[in-house]
Amino acid sequence: MQAQDVKNVFCMKGGQGESSYLKNSKAQLRNLQMMLYALEETLDTIPIPPRGPGKLLLLTAADLGCSCGRNSHVVADAIVQHMTKLCRGRGKRVDCRDRDGLSRVLDEVADTRSPAYNKGKVFVQGSSEEIGAAFRRQFQSDMARFLRCRAAELKPGGAMFLVFVGCPSSAGPTDQGRSFNLLGTMFEESWRDLVDEGLIDGGSMDSFNIPSYAATLEEFREAVDADGSFAVNRLEHVMGSRLAVADDPHDRCVVGRRVANNQRSIFGPLVEAHISRALADKLFVRMERRTRELADELGDEMGVHFHIVCSLSLV
Repeated sequence: MQAQDVKNVFCMKGGQGESSYLKNSKAQLRNLQMMLYALEETLDTIPIPPRGPGKLLLLTAADLGCSCGRNSHVVADAIVQHMTKLCRGRGKRVDCRDRDGLSRVLDEVADTRSPAYNKGKVFVQGSSEEIGAAFRRQFQSDMARFLRCRAAELKPGGAMFLVFVGCPSSAGPTDQGRSFNLLGTMFEESWRDLVDEGLIDGGSMDSFNIPSYAATLEEFREAVDADGSFAVNRLEHVMGSRLAVADDPHDRCVVGRRVANNQRSIFGPLVEAHISRALADKLFVRMERRTRELADELGDEMGVHFHIVCSLSLV
């Protein structure tokens, strides 16, 4: 998949079907509810200007993440409820953002002549040092642009509440955490199934890369410090659930179906654009089958996934 193609398809899977993001974001809702304390702290940092007679104050909040439906409403309701406690209106803006994707597929990991060519893999997890370094550089570039744009949009005193997938501080760029390793392995083995069965050629797999990178706290702080536009109010790891498998952790069929649907709700549009919807159906059927074989292991890992929670104020 070429870098320019990703802009048109890098989105969550729409609709209300079994593999839609709407039906597969229960874990995200749980995690959001765990992290609302940090959102409220972010709102507390915004100065309240004096209100003159007959003058209305306006609070503008922008949800720039991939949430939809109930998840977006939970965040919006939390903002309204907390701000109501503080004042009737606010002349500031708060951005709510969940972010762990890169803006594009890196040219160098898809270039057969590059030392960072990600042959036989679709994730950064477990790849070579050259590939890990390429993904890290793209993360740094994306964060620099993201912070620069938000600094230009926010009014003085504005703030951002950020949540995104992270990894331990001791991890290198190609160590994205145990759960990513399990999911990445199953995803890649499902691709290889299609290759082995002659449904796609090896080049189709080699040219597909998931533009996702889980950063460390240090990598994020470096990006904020380099930009210089924001003060860090809070920056911490929060352990949350990556997938909602805890309801039926010992039912292999349920876990297999839920994991496959979850992955399709996130990566499905990318896969379908690359190999067609019909072949994507076959890919995720194979992933469901492989997930059933690792259901017990996945059930343990999905409840201990790293998230980075951050509160920033424009300086």
